[in-house]
Amino acid sequence: GPIIASVARTGRLLVVHEAHRFADIGAEIVARLHERGLHGFCARRLTGWDVPHPFPGRERHFLDGCQQLVAVGAALATQTPG
Repeated sequence: GPIIASVARTGRLLVVHEAHRFADIGAEIVARLHERGLHGFCARRLTGWDVPHPFPGRERHFLDGCQQLVAVGAALATQTPG
Protein backbone atom coordinates (compact mmCIF):
# COMPACT_ATOMS: atom_id res chain seq x y z
CA GLY A 1 0.00 0.00 0.00
CA PRO A 2 0.95 3.67 0.07
CA ILE A 3 2.48 3.54 3.56
CA ILE A 4 4.80 0.68 2.60
CA ALA A 5 5.82 2.44 -0.62
CA SER A 6 6.51 5.70 1.20
CA VAL A 7 8.61 4.06 3.95
CA ALA A 8 10.53 2.02 1.35
CA ARG A 9 11.28 5.22 -0.60
CA THR A 10 12.11 7.57 2.31
CA GLY A 11 13.25 5.26 5.10
CA ARG A 12 11.10 7.22 7.55
CA LEU A 13 7.70 6.92 9.23
CA LEU A 14 5.82 9.33 11.49
CA VAL A 15 2.56 8.03 12.98
CA VAL A 16 0.35 10.66 14.65
CA HIS A 17 -2.95 9.93 16.40
CA GLU A 18 -4.90 10.73 19.57
CA ALA A 19 -5.11 7.22 21.04
CA HIS A 20 -3.03 5.99 23.97
CA ARG A 21 0.52 4.93 23.16
CA PHE A 22 0.28 1.43 24.69
CA ALA A 23 -0.94 -1.17 22.18
CA ASP A 24 -1.89 1.55 19.73
CA ILE A 25 -2.47 1.58 15.99
CA GLY A 26 0.96 3.14 15.48
CA ALA A 27 2.64 0.08 16.98
CA GLU A 28 0.56 -2.12 14.70
CA ILE A 29 1.60 -0.15 11.61
CA VAL A 30 5.30 -0.43 12.54
CA ALA A 31 4.91 -4.17 13.25
CA ARG A 32 3.26 -4.78 9.88
CA LEU A 33 6.04 -2.95 8.07
CA HIS A 34 8.58 -5.21 9.80
CA GLU A 35 6.51 -8.28 8.89
CA ARG A 36 6.72 -7.24 5.24
CA GLY A 37 10.51 -7.08 5.38
CA LEU A 38 11.09 -3.36 5.85
CA HIS A 39 13.84 -2.97 8.44
CA GLY A 40 16.23 -0.18 9.34
CA PHE A 41 13.80 2.68 8.84
CA CYS A 42 13.44 5.58 11.28
CA ALA A 43 10.04 5.57 12.97
CA ARG A 44 8.44 7.92 15.49
CA ARG A 45 4.99 7.83 17.09
CA LEU A 46 3.30 10.93 18.44
CA THR A 47 0.27 9.88 20.46
CA GLY A 48 -2.01 10.82 23.30
CA TRP A 49 -0.74 10.19 26.79
CA ASP A 50 -1.19 6.86 28.58
CA VAL A 51 -3.78 8.24 30.98
CA PRO A 52 -7.56 7.92 31.26
CA HIS A 53 -9.41 10.18 28.86
CA PRO A 54 -9.75 13.73 30.15
CA PHE A 55 -12.95 15.40 31.22
CA PRO A 56 -14.65 17.51 28.56
CA GLY A 57 -12.85 20.82 28.13
CA ARG A 58 -9.51 19.37 29.24
CA GLU A 59 -8.54 17.77 25.93
CA ARG A 60 -5.93 20.43 25.20
CA HIS A 61 -3.99 19.17 28.24
CA PHE A 62 -4.18 15.58 26.98
CA LEU A 63 -2.73 16.01 23.49
CA ASP A 64 0.54 17.50 22.35
CA GLY A 65 0.16 20.56 20.17
CA CYS A 66 1.39 21.51 16.75
CA GLN A 67 4.75 22.62 18.13
CA GLN A 68 5.46 19.07 19.33
CA LEU A 69 4.42 17.66 15.96
CA VAL A 70 6.76 20.02 14.12
CA ALA A 71 9.64 19.21 16.50
CA VAL A 72 9.18 15.45 16.14
CA GLY A 73 8.89 15.75 12.35
CA ALA A 74 12.03 17.87 12.13
CA ALA A 75 13.99 15.44 14.31
CA LEU A 76 12.84 12.52 12.17
CA ALA A 77 13.83 14.34 8.96
CA THR A 78 17.43 14.67 10.21
CA GLN A 79 17.81 11.00 11.18
CA THR A 80 19.62 8.71 8.81
CA PRO A 81 17.79 5.44 8.12
CA GLY A 82 19.96 2.46 8.61
